[in-house]
Amino acid sequence: METKDSRLSNTVGTKSTVLKPSDVEILDMRIETVDNKETGKGGEKVVFSCKHPQNKDAIEISGVKYQKGDSLETSGLWYKVDEDGKINKDSVLSSFLNFLGVESIEEVGGKKVATISGNKGFLVFKAY
Repeated sequence: METKDSRLSNTVGTKSTVLKPSDVEILDMRIETVDNKETGKGGEKVVFSCKHPQNKDAIEISGVKYQKGDSLETSGLWYKVDEDGKINKDSVLSSFLNFLGVESIEEVGGKKVATISGNKGFLVFKAY
């Protein structure tokens, strides 16, 4: 007779594991291919591995809240290049890098960046 997995009878707890917005330290970064839910097509997104003061393990952040005209927008950090192979000047990623005062993604490593809750409750970078 098989042993029943005791996790199947586990109940919902009372403690939240939601991380509060805080400054995080950028530990590492990568570009990964993901499905873009907005367009239905695959795209490349920059994902940053970060140290959050509430969490012993690194967390991943791939979105940003930024100023666009008179409003605040939240977007993924999509990796898009222009005809010269450079990061597209009009992209959200470019806006984020400019906000941090750097020119390349790798220059973000080691920086402390503020976070805020995004539209879906996940932490995103605060770039405004």
